[in-house]
Amino acid sequence: MNPRPIIRPNGRTPVTEIFLPGSKQHLLDRLRRLSWLPQDQMRDIADASRMLEVKRGGSVYAQQEDADRIYVILSGMAALLMNDNRRRVLVGVVGPGDIVGISALLANGARPFRCEALSECKVAALSAATFRSLMLSDPSIFEKAMQATFGRWEQLLKRYAQFMMLGARGRIATALLELAERFGVSNDRGRLLPFPVSHAMLGAMVGASRQHVTMQLVEFEREKAVTRENRRLVIIPEKLKLAIQ
Repeated sequence: MNPRPIIRPNGRTPVTEIFLPGSKQHLLDRLRRLSWLPQDQMRDIADASRMLEVKRGGSVYAQQEDADRIYVILSGMAALLMNDNRRRVLVGVVGPGDIVGISALLANGARPFRCEALSECKVAALSAATFRSLMLSDPSIFEKAMQATFGRWEQLLKRYAQFMMLGARGRIATALLELAERFGVSNDRGRLLPFPVSHAMLGAMVGASRQHVTMQLVEFEREKAVTRENRRLVIIPEKLKLAIQ
């Protein structure tokens, strides 16, 4: 069966819903990234979910759309973004195993952020009501679910508290170290980021201009704290940490 596009209210079609033979088993295999869930809960989520394919640059969900579904990133990387007074603010980067769209658990209001694919992503989507009922069925599962959904925001608060004590150089270094730790793939030179990181994206992440990010990256490369491999960044953590001190 051919994939079926989901039409957004604004007329865009960035998301394709996958209906393929064996897709439920494929979804179940991907959900094993949620290692804190028992097998029967994973099956329940797989049965209640639809698997979506989002092309790079497409939206998993849009800012201000009705929040009624929860999403689990199965593969690929995505950014949580907010447009505020025409400024593009990067809230965070998410990847496989992350649960996003959690504003649906709080109220059926408009989403404060949008989730945009940095690479091709596969995503499991299920209703907030179903997710809530599954997570509330066992107290131990509920505790782990709260850590998986809301725990990231504690980390974000810690990061922004650190940012307030740092200049632009330190903020850029901190953001690169965070991306390297969360998503980097080790090679013989350091931690390779598996997706392109634009200077505008880094600027939105740390509150700096694209030009300032460009200047700072050139400096980090000169200091051998950052190198490039096929247009992707390789982070050398032990050297980059010196930039924060």
